[in-house]
Amino acid sequence: HALSSTKGRSSFQDNETLLASVLQNIGKAQSMLHRYGKAIESLEEALRIHRVVVIRANGSPNVASSRDVARILENLGEVQMISGNLTSAFSRYVESLNLLRSISIDTKGSVEVALVL
Repeated sequence: HALSSTKGRSSFQDNETLLASVLQNIGKAQSMLHRYGKAIESLEEALRIHRVVVIRANGSPNVASSRDVARILENLGEVQMISGNLTSAFSRYVESLNLLRSISIDTKGSVEVALVL
């Protein structure tokens, strides 16, 4: 039967978030094993899942999901930098930084970040 309750949707979202978290950890492990192509694939899949979760939440992500996306972008940047793809790494780092700054503005907090390449 279809998930019609809020609890059902929340549970489905929690499962997707957990799946993305596991994929992110797999990607980090693959990177440590120098399997950069596989690491990027796992991290990009985790990123896609988190973005779908945001869309299903009517496009209004909560701070935790936005931070998760920022972390995945940072992990992707790190793997791309290690594997020599500096342009893509820089783009991922900047995307992560911009997301963190938008969270800071939305929550009236402050984010102090130095980007050095």
